Amino acid sequence: MSALSRPLPPDAAIESIQCGANGVPRFRVTPRPSHRDWAATVDAEREGGVAAEFRMFLDAQLADDDLLLDLDPAFGFVSLSAATKPETRHHVLTIADGECAATLLQSDARSAGVSLTLAQRSQVETDGLAPLVTRSHAHIAQLFVHVAPDRVRTTLTSLQSLTTSGHIAAILCDARNLRAVDGALLYQTLTLAGFVPHQLAEQDNEAILIAMSVNDPPAPIIALHARSIPQVDVSTFSVRGVSAAAEPFGPINFIAPFCRTGYGVTGAHLLKALVEVGADVAYFPLGAVDRRIAEVPTLDRALARQDDFDRKAPSVRLAQQFDLATHVGSGERIGFPIFEINQFTARELHHLRAQDRLFVCSRWAREVLRNNGITHIPIHVVPLGVDRTVFNEMVPSVRSINDTVFIQVGKLEPRKGQLDLLRAFEAAFRPNDAVRLSLYCHNPFVDAATLARALHPFRTSPMSRRIDLHTDPLATHHDVARVMRGADCGVFCSRAEGWNLEALEMLAVGKPVIATNYSGHTEFLSDENAHLIHVDHLEMAGVGAWAAFGARQHEQLVEHLRTVHAARRVGPLDLNRAGIDTATHLSWKNAATQMLRALNEH
Repeated sequence: MSALSRPLPPDAAIESIQCGANGVPRFRVTPRPSHRDWAATVDAEREGGVAAEFRMFLDAQLADDDLLLDLDPAFGFVSLSAATKPETRHHVLTIADGECAATLLQSDARSAGVSLTLAQRSQVETDGLAPLVTRSHAHIAQLFVHVAPDRVRTTLTSLQSLTTSGHIAAILCDARNLRAVDGALLYQTLTLAGFVPHQLAEQDNEAILIAMSVNDPPAPIIALHARSIPQVDVSTFSVRGVSAAAEPFGPINFIAPFCRTGYGVTGAHLLKALVEVGADVAYFPLGAVDRRIAEVPTLDRALARQDDFDRKAPSVRLAQQFDLATHVGSGERIGFPIFEINQFTARELHHLRAQDRLFVCSRWAREVLRNNGITHIPIHVVPLGVDRTVFNEMVPSVRSINDTVFIQVGKLEPRKGQLDLLRAFEAAFRPNDAVRLSLYCHNPFVDAATLARALHPFRTSPMSRRIDLHTDPLATHHDVARVMRGADCGVFCSRAEGWNLEALEMLAVGKPVIATNYSGHTEFLSDENAHLIHVDHLEMAGVGAWAAFGARQHEQLVEHLRTVHAARRVGPLDLNRAGIDTATHLSWKNAATQMLRALNEH
């Protein structure tokens, strides 16, 4: 961009600092000399361009069928700049504040020989933003959103469906006038929604996108969605601060399920994160692949790597401790079991000891292995994660009642402690209390008759009209997130957990959690982010033992239930900020990075 050399009278149109191939300004903005910001805007365009960073970025990135959604048009510089970008068939949807502003914008667009799709903000409030976008532009390739900082949170909520579908490539917002504390809050809002804030800078006469940290001063932010970072046109911009992986590593042979089970969800998200951080993965699925579990754009490539896998690469097998024998190739054999019991059968010990190394997801699990005599091989802790683009505090909730809603998501079985929860719920409340217990307890491993017998105590309970039983599986993880956001508290009084994905997901959506202070979920649950039920001793459970749930544990659970309900009667519960912070650190990207780091240790 070259600076304008001549001053403009206050009542003259502003000529775009961007010019076409013939040297003519790409557009002109109708003068508004009476507007309080007009004189400053004249100066800003002369000195480098109004919103210059965003205009440069969009010039480089907008491609055929892309859409710029301009929710902060002001005098229209970003909209008009995008609309006049040559040689692509992209689109611009501008939300104007009132009929007068819309008329002026449309007039400036026509004068430049281009068109804008215009809507007024009142129409958005009536129709909804996502329906308006999809109705106006049904075949969007990528969506770029220009928005004021104070509208980022509500915009992300309104466009949740487009974020989760992978359509939103970037959020553009000018945060220069924010206080540092508000800038930090904006940074957190963007990162929680899966975006990586960047700022455009110059280095060696080239434009560079620099990944920002929460402590950076407010600036014009170009927040790239994690999915879109690899697609940034590096011939125009280089991206600094988003590394492929914490430590480079060669090929990996990864064996894991990709389905609805806990192992399957873990396998799917680990594969996705490994690919996203740049690992060269040959993927060997255990069982059928259910592509609804996680969107992995390069899944087919990872599957195709079976054709030319590196036989000397390490083989990581995510499977139960009795099923670790089969590996790929002749490289290092690494088992990744997730278990709840503190002792093992002879078969399990044999499979565990046959590995060259072991990955486990908690320090509790590592201690269990050591206590079982597995001391001759390295054992690395690789904590699992949560997808914060799905599970976050901005998810629209499913909520139709004002009762205090306690929820547990997990298959119906003795280990999960649903019967203990029922007895505590009966002791804590009476049928006329404004409370509700919602159990999402689908168990695919039992038949209908067995499930009906297990549910009989709930259906005949004195509190039965306060209990909702959901025995069908929720269709997607987005559905799980919505019902979690609609509840007030998650309760996980389990006897033992290998990790407890659902408890971490409840933390991620900002809800209080009540949980047993034992086994795998002690890796991330604490007195700071949860109401803990402390365990006195263990009891036998087959070969090994798990937490005993006695009178003292019952009393603790009753007290926690009453405490949450009492707080809810005063008003809506505060967000579990400590839980959100825990979930933010325990991302699947972190899990993949920890795995690669462990593979680099010798």
